[in-house]
Amino acid sequence: MPISEDAFHHVPNLKGKIVDPDTSFYRVTRETFWGPEVFNAEPETYARNMLSHEVREASRAQTMKGRLDRDLWLFAYGSLIWDPAIHFDEVRLARLEGFQRSFCIRISLGRGTEENPALMLNLDQGGQVDGLAFRIPAEKIEQEAEIVWQREMFIAGYAPRFVQLETPQGSIEALAFAVDRTNPSYTGVMSLEQTALAINQGEGPLGTTLEYLENLMDHLDIVEIKDQAMAQLLARAQELKAIEE
Repeated sequence: MPISEDAFHHVPNLKGKIVDPDTSFYRVTRETFWGPEVFNAEPETYARNMLSHEVREASRAQTMKGRLDRDLWLFAYGSLIWDPAIHFDEVRLARLEGFQRSFCIRISLGRGTEENPALMLNLDQGGQVDGLAFRIPAEKIEQEAEIVWQREMFIAGYAPRFVQLETPQGSIEALAFAVDRTNPSYTGVMSLEQTALAINQGEGPLGTTLEYLENLMDHLDIVEIKDQAMAQLLARAQELKAIEE
């Protein structure tokens, strides 16, 4: 079922610019979850990198305890902006204080391999980040929250939490997936040059990290969000790519 045009009332530029949730690669449930063949990975590699369904469900149950009877806001700062994979009734521009976009998780699946790990975007501490907030109505939370957890918590490195967002329509509490700094896949703070080099090296069955970053910047432009740090990172990554070629 397509998203209602009314959902884009506050962010009209996004209308027609997101992937239909029902056709999204990321709209998976426990029953339809990706197998190792999707990532062109050996079963051992797949098992070593993936979280178990039991861990995901425990995380979801703990985080959502007492919250299934009300609308849920979900903060989007990366690919959720153009491919949320969920059904929502409203979207707003939103700002989160105390966090920033950061490529700070190493991943060996998706846009990386065991031999050549990639970096995955996350929320790390410091600064502020502008993104979107999607509102999932209460009657859809049970189903849509499962989709969110299967998509965001397929590997370790993320820590779900509720945060306070500022939107042009007022303050809201929203679910956000920030980095788990205790996880071994966390890279720590890297320089612009180190990050740009790593982004150019990231490539796997789902594409390259550079393509992801380019897609991110394109969609931030669509909704008129500025991120100077990401813009500088993209410019440097593209410079390095041109030198390599």
